[in-house]
Amino acid sequence: MLLASTRHSEQRAALLGFALGFLPFLSWVGAGIAATWALRRGVLGAQWAVAAILLPGIVLAWQGDASGLVGGVVLLVLIEVLRASARWERVLQTVVGLGLLATFAIELLFSAQLPVIIDVAGETLRAMAGDWLDQVPEATLSRSLTQIVVGSLTMASVAWALMALLVARWYQSRIWNPGGFGQEVLALRLSPIFASLLAAAVAFGGLMGVDAGRYVPVLAIPLIVASLSLIHAFLARWKVPVGVHVMPYVLSLVLLSVVVPMLLVLAVADSYFNFRRLESSSTHEDS
Repeated sequence: MLLASTRHSEQRAALLGFALGFLPFLSWVGAGIAATWALRRGVLGAQWAVAAILLPGIVLAWQGDASGLVGGVVLLVLIEVLRASARWERVLQTVVGLGLLATFAIELLFSAQLPVIIDVAGETLRAMAGDWLDQVPEATLSRSLTQIVVGSLTMASVAWALMALLVARWYQSRIWNPGGFGQEVLALRLSPIFASLLAAAVAFGGLMGVDAGRYVPVLAIPLIVASLSLIHAFLARWKVPVGVHVMPYVLSLVLLSVVVPMLLVLAVADSYFNFRRLESSSTHEDS
């Protein structure tokens, strides 16, 4: 009932978004519900929605977790980009730029917590790796862990904003443009140049030294999103059960080191060959 009422009132949407903003696993859903009105009216015209997106992040940042605040700022920028261009590829291009900037914001805002997080990560890694990690100089290990932690926090913040934007666009399309969300997202495909540059940056990022480790996770996000869009497009075209749509995510959790590289390669290949069009042409020829 409360969710249905948010379509008629920005204040109610903001209230629900603000309440969910403090729940660790639902904050992106709450931000997406509030962002629906920002998508419709623009960031400057939806003050209640903007407040609901930013205030939980500000409160949590005061308590030491600034990832929600960074994600909220990224979300507001992405809303304006989607409103201005109506192109998801442009949104993903902006994600890359914002992600690179967010790494510096994350390191600055988490400056007091980073040593503690790095110590915990180091202890966990030593417990898993065994004696061979003792051969790594302490300074090198600390530097590498810093880049990994900053990169992971940045990726989490940017992914949070992107998921919230997807929720907002989905809910907006259900209210005012039924079917529009599916047509947009399932057709998402990167340009060959953009996809190739991202893949090269991810593949050769490790050769640029440990300092590049903070940027690689963010650069992989557009490729992963484009691949998932292609997979869901084919699953929808083949009319498979809804439960099957969660399989790519389950496999990613179980076989992360295998599935993620495959998604990156698939996104680049699709940017050149447009598998949706090839499959559609093959279907027409068979009929």
